[in-house]
Amino acid sequence: MKKLCLIFTIIIPFIISNPSFAEPSCDLSKGSSKLATANTWENLRNNKGSLKFETAEILKCGLPNLPLEKMLIISSLPKIFLSEYDDKTYCQSKLSETKKSPYIYNAGSFSSVEDLNDWIKDFSQGSGKDGKDLYAKCDKSCSPQYTYKIKKSGEDNLTLNAEVICGDARDKNDNMYVLKASLN
Repeated sequence: MKKLCLIFTIIIPFIISNPSFAEPSCDLSKGSSKLATANTWENLRNNKGSLKFETAEILKCGLPNLPLEKMLIISSLPKIFLSEYDDKTYCQSKLSETKKSPYIYNAGSFSSVEDLNDWIKDFSQGSGKDGKDLYAKCDKSCSPQYTYKIKKSGEDNLTLNAEVICGDARDKNDNMYVLKASLN
């Protein structure tokens, strides 16, 4: 028992003081997937587990060492869709249309990960010119499904293109999204 206590006395402080040992690696070469909440309060506070926080973590992980010839791809999809709702026929039509021809937004260039993440946050919440345009196109109770393609163009310059499929209404009672990230 004394040996076990000694081991915990030595190892636990090491793990706590060395976060890189305690946290999983930041390797996106084989892809990554996590759940994140769209709840307003959690995102305003930038809580761990919120879409804002988890997207920022993916960006901080994937962008610093992103080779110029590679692309970081992040998708954000509602975890649960409604099976029955008033606009189902309309949203199914939008889904069919946008699967063939997604809405494409060229967000331009960003000089920091924070600026890029702010654009994603605003866009996905229907703010800014592009976000308002998207919400006008993906209207009624239809839910956007996002794919962000991010590249480096020089040392301090990031470019972002967003592709959006407009589909079935998401279950706002669940309010969770599946975030996937990979290098391509």
